[in-house]
Amino acid sequence: MSDAETNHNGTTGPTAAGEQGTGVFDAETVALCEAIVEDYRKGETRKAEAAAQIYRALRFEEVVEDDDVREREQAYETYFDMLETIDRDRNAAGEHRNQVLPSRTQSSNPPSGEAHHGDEDVAGELVPPRESVAPTAAKRSLLDRLSEPSRSLLERLTEPSPRKRQRDGDDEESDSESATGPSRSKRHIDESLFPFSSSIPDDVRLLSDALQRTLLLKENYTRDLATAKQRVVCSPGCPPVPDAIWSDVLANRYVDLDRVFSAVYAVDGDHKQSIRLGELELSGVPAKPKRHIERHGHWTIAWALYQRAVLYVYPHREPELRAYYDQINGFFAAVSEHEAIRIVNLDRAIRGEVGRSNTLLLSDFSRFNHLYTMHVVGAGASTQSAPISSTSPRRSITRRATTSSEPCIRFNDGRCNSARMCRYHHRQEANPIVANKRPRRFRGFLWDNPNSYITPLATLSESMNPLPSPPYQDLHDEVALSTITSRPDLFQIVSPVKVDVLEHLLHTHPNRPLVESVCRGFREGFWPFADPISDAFPQKWDEPTPFLDDDAQAFALKYAEDEEAAQRYSPSFVGELLPGMYSMPVHTVPKPHSDKLRFINNHSAGSFSLNSMIDKCAVGMRPDNVQDLAHNLLHFRKLSGDAPLHLFKSDIANAYRILPMHPLWQLRQVVTINGVRRVDRCCCFGNRGSPDLFCTVMALVLWIAIHVRNIPALLAYMDDNFSFEPSPTLVPYHGYGAVVLLPAAQVQLLTLWDDLGIPHALPKQLFGESLTITGFLVDSLSMSISLPSQSCDDLVNAIRAFLANAPQRRRTLREWQQMLSWLNWGLNVQPLLRPALQSSYAKIAGMAIANAPIYINARVTRDLLFIAQTFERHGGIYIMKAAAWGPDQADLLVFCDACLSGMAFWIPALSLAFVADCPPAPNGLDDNIFWYEALTVLSALRWIDSEFSPPPARLAIYTDNLNTVQIFDSFRATPSFDELLLCACDTLIASGIDLRVWHIAGHYNSVADTLSRGLFHVALQYAPSLSIATFIPPQPTLGELKR
Repeated sequence: MSDAETNHNGTTGPTAAGEQGTGVFDAETVALCEAIVEDYRKGETRKAEAAAQIYRALRFEEVVEDDDVREREQAYETYFDMLETIDRDRNAAGEHRNQVLPSRTQSSNPPSGEAHHGDEDVAGELVPPRESVAPTAAKRSLLDRLSEPSRSLLERLTEPSPRKRQRDGDDEESDSESATGPSRSKRHIDESLFPFSSSIPDDVRLLSDALQRTLLLKENYTRDLATAKQRVVCSPGCPPVPDAIWSDVLANRYVDLDRVFSAVYAVDGDHKQSIRLGELELSGVPAKPKRHIERHGHWTIAWALYQRAVLYVYPHREPELRAYYDQINGFFAAVSEHEAIRIVNLDRAIRGEVGRSNTLLLSDFSRFNHLYTMHVVGAGASTQSAPISSTSPRRSITRRATTSSEPCIRFNDGRCNSARMCRYHHRQEANPIVANKRPRRFRGFLWDNPNSYITPLATLSESMNPLPSPPYQDLHDEVALSTITSRPDLFQIVSPVKVDVLEHLLHTHPNRPLVESVCRGFREGFWPFADPISDAFPQKWDEPTPFLDDDAQAFALKYAEDEEAAQRYSPSFVGELLPGMYSMPVHTVPKPHSDKLRFINNHSAGSFSLNSMIDKCAVGMRPDNVQDLAHNLLHFRKLSGDAPLHLFKSDIANAYRILPMHPLWQLRQVVTINGVRRVDRCCCFGNRGSPDLFCTVMALVLWIAIHVRNIPALLAYMDDNFSFEPSPTLVPYHGYGAVVLLPAAQVQLLTLWDDLGIPHALPKQLFGESLTITGFLVDSLSMSISLPSQSCDDLVNAIRAFLANAPQRRRTLREWQQMLSWLNWGLNVQPLLRPALQSSYAKIAGMAIANAPIYINARVTRDLLFIAQTFERHGGIYIMKAAAWGPDQADLLVFCDACLSGMAFWIPALSLAFVADCPPAPNGLDDNIFWYEALTVLSALRWIDSEFSPPPARLAIYTDNLNTVQIFDSFRATPSFDELLLCACDTLIASGIDLRVWHIAGHYNSVADTLSRGLFHVALQYAPSLSIATFIPPQPTLGELKR
């Protein structure tokens, strides 16, 4: 009987375990446990590892009944006894060997020509101690090995692996084993027989630099994971993540973020699970996570810690992890809160696939389309398919014969009810189609039936990362510190905010790192996300201010004096800049709808601008907007009907200026006007990091207002706070000296600001049934969002002036950008006009010189005039309504299809179909089926608009062409499709039709497909009562537009 069949006490393994659990465990489990025992007998695993492997093989987590648990415990005791027996046999053999063999000294040398292999025996000889063994590749430090230019990834992967050394003496079991006698010699792998060795050089050369670097580090760490983990967890800068995940992080394997998330809220450190089996206790097994990631905020918290751990051992992966974080954040933003678990599962699937591969990066998004379909798209396998229970009875399924492509006439007449057995094709309806209820073209101006109020910015505060402190390099910049120390009068922390009150009101906020970072900012000064200053930047820099006219110069001087009086500017000084100082230019711009000026710090000017120190990817927050206000108003109307309410808006005075900057950043904010210099001590307009700093502080203030002071549904766009008050009764506010009557919620907000020391002025506290908020007129009675008439006229006049008054039909890049920014703002209430901007964006693509002239061509002129005329004819009014709807809520369904010879659409509700030959396509689009598919959709839309009075409010058009679906979903396409989209835009705005274009699989679209191919007799078999007529495809042209 072989070793695998008989253990050392004479009992066979299968019998020993099988007698207690033959009916419970399958043969595979028994064989696996015996293989583990055999590996331990051969000395290939440690005792602790073998015990843990047996425990996992018995799968305790799969049983809950007491009897089943006891059976597995008895089986575990049996296999553990086998391990104990092996230990006893080894001890006995060791004692016998010490009696028979003469002792050999530790200092004896091996025969000449023999290589050292760790501390193992070679031919019965004890090897010399480690101190006398020459260093090998496996023992060199990571720094030495990675710094050798000759040791590339290819060389490391193709070199022979060193023989595994014995464990260090700190392992008790290893000590006991080595004390009893030397281990048996092991059989060594002949790596020359590996069939994949020859392909390694070619495979490595195909990897990107990032993947090669990752694989290089992974290869090093996995040579001895235990040692690598011990070095990491004992290093001073080790990130605070659960100890259990470090092996997976080092080996670049999948990491369960649930464990990381659970550790954030744990109060007892890394919890290990101990299981007692009779007199035996198995300890050190990681416990199951107590918390699970279920929404965006949970994932963000866990990801931040996980990212710190990965970057600690794989620092080069920062761009990859940042891109992945942005992508997943975008996915979370695109789904509703109750669907967030789909994105969580998508993240798990992607990281799992990357962890199992050496050729994938997390940022290889195109490689994960199948996972996105599986976990996020409604028709994905993981979102619809339920696993079949292994205990469910099997049922025999009678399958029908191969289905014919011919339609079943009896089914179409309602006489065939056996789709499973019928050999003819049964036409399917559109019910199984998964439709996107929220087309991207609406830019957020589309709402489901709201079930609660939303406060995005306040809610975001519970999961956002803390604000940064100055980098280590800046904190130890001796030049800068010397300047600050020598002139303490220039650098001070100035803010009206009462930080102690703020900290007290936030004592229940769940995101403690964020709260602490904001309070630290008010006490020590904020840091605007800037990277450490590089050696490429000079020690000091004076960027000159361009010429200011008399009015601008007078305003700038007055502004500087006022800021100095408020102590937000330092006392003035003249002469050269001190070491470490930077001076950026300033200028003034007119305020909108006013003859007043605004002071601007240009931190983007010059070769050494302050904004160039701030990574664009490190900033960018989404403030609340009127779309969020519309959502809350719709929810209020759903609960209270047409009850009157007051909209209100409160503005913070001095906005950014209430935030003090860190002295190390104040040093770079020198303002120079007419040779007189002052240090700007506060956050200012013109810095790339200022919006994020202010939004973060406002997020916490909003959280206090909502959760502590009970002001529901409060929103904020930068310094504008807005919401509504259901009670029509006004209450007095005494903060301005004279008594002022305001809505109750607005009075509560102003009182909170008073408690916090946040400044505000009476002229900026507004309320009413309709109110202009962030430039849009919101009317709570008509439930509409519109451009004020004056703003609409100003936009139209600006468009015509941009086209008509351009010198030599050219405008500078800065003028193009200003015009497009204005148009984008206007398109919030006319989102269907989006295609008209594509020609303008194409003109400025790749341009970087602000004053470079760019030619205005005919296509740009046509598109911008179309926008102007649309605003003139229809204005900028958008009605708030719960407008996200699906196929079952459509008023009319139309099915379209096209081939290179014909086009067709049919309307089942009317039993009416239309066909046409394909007209000539535009130049360059010959034989382009996508263009004909899109033209068919436009033809159906135009026919519905012309023949229905009134037209259907909700029109659903199905096509089996995904490109067409995406074009009408986003209203973006290549230039060849612009006129098609603009014609559709013109029709939709004029008719008020709410259009959805959805995808349908080709085998569900059989009627339109056969009609487009001229197979009318087949189409009549599918729909016997169908009437077929012809149509003339529209010519996609906007005609002559007036300048």
